[in-house]
Amino acid sequence: MENVDFKDTYHDSGDVRNTHINIGTGEDISIVQLAIMIKEIV
Repeated sequence: MENVDFKDTYHDSGDVRNTHINIGTGEDISIVQLAIMIKEIV
């Protein structure tokens, strides 16, 4: 995210909506696995 400029993530059409940036790590994790991980950390 330090190397991404928001204006480079869309084509300028005058109207910017629903522009999302995926900051995932490329590894999938289920909601249950995430909940367990948070529980263990907290």
